Amino acid sequence: MAADNPSKTTRWWPWVLAAVGAASVGFAAWRKCINDESGTVSVFAILGVILLACPFVLPRLEGFAVGPRKFELRLVQQIADQGAVNTAKLLDHSELARLAESYDVVHRELRGDNHRKSRIHVQDELVRRAAGFAAQHEFDPGEVRKLFPKALPAVRVLVVGLMQGDPRLLDGQTLALSIRAPASHNEQFQALVAVRMYWAHFTTADRLLLLCSIDGANIELGTNRSAEVDRIKRLTTFSVRPSRRRFWRRPSVH
Repeated sequence: MAADNPSKTTRWWPWVLAAVGAASVGFAAWRKCINDESGTVSVFAILGVILLACPFVLPRLEGFAVGPRKFELRLVQQIADQGAVNTAKLLDHSELARLAESYDVVHRELRGDNHRKSRIHVQDELVRRAAGFAAQHEFDPGEVRKLFPKALPAVRVLVVGLMQGDPRLLDGQTLALSIRAPASHNEQFQALVAVRMYWAHFTTADRLLLLCSIDGANIELGTNRSAEVDRIKRLTTFSVRPSRRRFWRRPSVH
């Protein structure tokens, strides 16, 4: 009797994992509804979203590269291909890179309002971990800035998180682009958080650029993003428009 085809066997079990993920997300949502603020909610939500993505992630296992000059994950390999080799080496084999790879699939495959909260939750966790990773490792600021313009949404979020964790990596033009043309509302929110956190580090030119990007982004009122904008503007000590100064002249003595 012929053995079962392995490809047939692997078709169903990712969907079992996805069902477990759906149950995990549902449990997290229920705990949130009863105002459970413990870390358990975060763990179940992130685990659930990752398991939900399994049917989409596993067919892409060819993204794992082999060979002496390759990197483990396709996302890290793409970072290296963009010229950020040292950044890729730091991220290779890290849990942060695996989380970013998972978020990339989640962002592309789990669309719609039903998965919105789960996407935001995973993205927030990615930013938090990226900030912690940047505080412990020395990234090349030039490489990090070069990554952003053509990066995947997951890498854009990763870059913003790295900037939150290490002010050496801050770049006004990168954050202005993230605010003006974000891949998601939450990416825009995280960029605004970075601007507010390190407002004192920016040059006058960068501050003007960031304020112009904020004013041109048409951020919806009543959102967490508009609240961050208000906090930033309270930090400003000047207006984008040049002020009219009146000079007082001492009266001449006759």
